[in-house]
Amino acid sequence: MHKNDERTAADIFCLQQVTEYIQKSFHEKIGVADLAHAGKISKRECYRLFKRLMGISPSLYVTKYRLQRAQVMLRETEKSVTEIAMECGFGSSSYFAKVFRSANGMAPREYRRTVGNKSI
Repeated sequence: MHKNDERTAADIFCLQQVTEYIQKSFHEKIGVADLAHAGKISKRECYRLFKRLMGISPSLYVTKYRLQRAQVMLRETEKSVTEIAMECGFGSSSYFAKVFRSANGMAPREYRRTVGNKSI
């Protein structure tokens, strides 16, 4: 294993700080600068850390986290797609629908009908 590929305790701690920030702030606008600040690292190191430990960019990680939260809300609440889009940090419901469809192969409303909580 190359020295730069090693997962150090410091890297893991830093990544934990950043992911905790994402979990608390996913509904807000989040940039790589915000993530780097949360981890007390540079933006460049933030990109490297995510690529090395998670295999994806920080921005993609944020989007995936937001989509996971949206899926839960679609299944477990009666909130509108627009409300869910806004609460999950997507700029608009149309952008949310586009990203959601790309990731899940179906629109948010279709997802809700297909896998939603039948007891609601």
